[in-house]
Amino acid sequence: NELKSKLGIKHIAFDAVSSAGEAKANQVTHGVYTLAEYDFEQADVVASFGADFLGAHRDSVSNAKSFSARRNPQHTAGMNKHIHVESMMSLTGSNADHRYTRSERDQRDILLALVSKFGGYDHAASKDNQKVVDQLYRELMDAKGKSIVLSGSSDADVQVLVNFLNHKLNNFGSTVFVGEKAHEALADDAAFEQLVSKMEQGSIGAVFFAGVDPLYAYAKPERLKKALAQVRLKVAMAQSESATTKEASFVAPTNHVYESWSDTMVSSKELSITQPVIQPLFGSRMWTETMMVAAGMDANFYEYMKSFWSKKIKWNQTLHDGVVELSQSFASTSVKAVDVKAAANKVKNTKEGSGIQIKTFASYAMGDGSMANNPWLQEMPDPITKATYDNHALVSPDLAKEKGISSGDVVKLASGDYSVTLPAVVQPGMAKNTVAVALGYGQKIGGRVSKNLGVNAFGFVTFSGSTFNYSGSFGKIEKTGQTTKLARTQTYQYLGDREKGSAERDLVRETTFSAYKNNPKAGNERVFKLANVDIYPEHKKTGHQWAMAINMSSCTGCSACIISCNAENNVPAVGKTEIARKRDMHWLRLDRYYKGDDNEPEVVHQPMLCQHCENAPCENVCPVLATVHSADGLNQQIYNRCVGTRYCANNCPYKVRRFNWFNYDHSDDMERMVLNPDVSVRSRGIMEKCSMCIQRIQEGKLKAKRERRQLADGDIKTACQQSCPSNAIVFGDMMNPESEISKQLADERKYVVLEELNVQPRVNYLTKIRNK
Repeated sequence: NELKSKLGIKHIAFDAVSSAGEAKANQVTHGVYTLAEYDFEQADVVASFGADFLGAHRDSVSNAKSFSARRNPQHTAGMNKHIHVESMMSLTGSNADHRYTRSERDQRDILLALVSKFGGYDHAASKDNQKVVDQLYRELMDAKGKSIVLSGSSDADVQVLVNFLNHKLNNFGSTVFVGEKAHEALADDAAFEQLVSKMEQGSIGAVFFAGVDPLYAYAKPERLKKALAQVRLKVAMAQSESATTKEASFVAPTNHVYESWSDTMVSSKELSITQPVIQPLFGSRMWTETMMVAAGMDANFYEYMKSFWSKKIKWNQTLHDGVVELSQSFASTSVKAVDVKAAANKVKNTKEGSGIQIKTFASYAMGDGSMANNPWLQEMPDPITKATYDNHALVSPDLAKEKGISSGDVVKLASGDYSVTLPAVVQPGMAKNTVAVALGYGQKIGGRVSKNLGVNAFGFVTFSGSTFNYSGSFGKIEKTGQTTKLARTQTYQYLGDREKGSAERDLVRETTFSAYKNNPKAGNERVFKLANVDIYPEHKKTGHQWAMAINMSSCTGCSACIISCNAENNVPAVGKTEIARKRDMHWLRLDRYYKGDDNEPEVVHQPMLCQHCENAPCENVCPVLATVHSADGLNQQIYNRCVGTRYCANNCPYKVRRFNWFNYDHSDDMERMVLNPDVSVRSRGIMEKCSMCIQRIQEGKLKAKRERRQLADGDIKTACQQSCPSNAIVFGDMMNPESEISKQLADERKYVVLEELNVQPRVNYLTKIRNK
């Protein structure tokens, strides 16, 4: 605001994946241009229309934390119920109790009929959708004041209808919060379009780009490029080369976030202060200081920020804690007098094109593409498709059958004058007439990782007159006759072999909430009568004995555990070619299985890592004792002994051991800065796998020893446990009867995978419970 007054500039926020539709709706219903916040833990019923709130929608970490708290069947308020209606399989949809595959048109039909049920409009749903309407109405009415309705639509009128439902259900102020957020500038899609028009007219003299790349993420980059040619001064303040820096008059290199001071409103009530952890490496500076210089101010953003916030908070205490809660009042829990019928009429009369509907979405790994040069994210398997490094045309099994498309076929997807050529993936849970493509890929300018990976799908984004529309393109899909090998980490989709008609394997055990309430052991009754003879004496259990438990009901499949494991344990990124050869190095993987009808399948996510077996099959066959059992119950890998026979991988029933085929180059000083010095960097020709973060175990034990105390439960957290937003992973000493792991192991939901093999894993699972 001070820069605006000093320089006479106008501030326009640009989001590559915008939520302007929701903000405009809140302005209509509450008089505040802002985004709502949700408390999922207080909601008995969550009804979502394509809102990927556990994925890339927004606030996914806090959403997952509060949502998963109510997935615990032992929660004092019981287990919540999640109903999800969407046109493509999303991470959030994969976690729903009831998931319905419906096109964008059908979603509007269901929403209008639901609004009609609450007296806001007169609309009857189609016969195919009436069952969904009736269930939603019944469930929501039973949870008035304790429910949430939300939509992922970018249409402001759709969001007005969603606000109307939340108002009728008394959710505002209880589970849904709309309030004025200080120091927040949200994207306004219409304002950006107006800027482009003004630049075309030659009425803009100077443009400063601060950390955005609209020449990549805008649907019509050639139009924007020509418009910028009419602007005399163009300054791009960017961390690295981009499509926008190429068109700039001047480039002002900005600091990395680790080199910067910054403040962030992480919610309407919470302020976070970010401190730099290193001096700027390349003589760059924060873009805020560049703008301060232009305004003739003292270019010291730290002092400026400290002076501003010290009047409102205890500065030193906030720096120490990292976050502070501010006082905040929310807008009225009642919506303003709104013409709901007018909004409903616009929704009902939404014009659709002919042909295949092309839906673009922010993938969970890439988001808007701003972090596309991060190899950890590129190599993270998509939670749904299990694909890496590329975006794909996701087609339904029915459409694939009709068009003769198989996974790996290269297809041409076209709408109007924009087309892309990319591989297809046949994806269960897709609406038949919908093809989905992830955004954030296809950058022509950028780092060595992101450059020319995938295709740019922003060209399919349309402008509705007020907001960007991410499902407004219609066109056609055609096979090119070419095929390519997909870099996927999982190619088996089901627990059983459908072609052979074999029964489902006993890897995932599940039940319903009602059955669990009657019998806590429901779904876990199977007991194997093991007559096996152990070839070794039983291991003595003295001192600390480490174990892990994974709650299948809490795990959302978000894959934060995979990235944290990579960072903590220096797991190498091997590249697209090696992934396609099934040579990924991830110590921890997330298996995703489908069940039931391919059009509306049930989905389950199962973290799978080294099980640290008591009777470890790998230990029996290693000729050089490179894999041995520790006194505290861990299956250890001695890198210096390993000669790479790979016998252990052949003998592992869980297939969680990774062979290092290459010496990955770590000579770059910048790259070396990301390595964890507490963990050795492995060379080629050796086997590696989960160590239960042995370096963290040792650090915790030594700290307790230095402080002359006993090791307490919670002193040691593995990287995956620490990073899991849904608290699905528990690790600790099973010999401590008061520890959380001991309580989990005593739970009647506890089971081990492949129990019949009698390998006696130390990693345990709790049955998955659905509220159906």
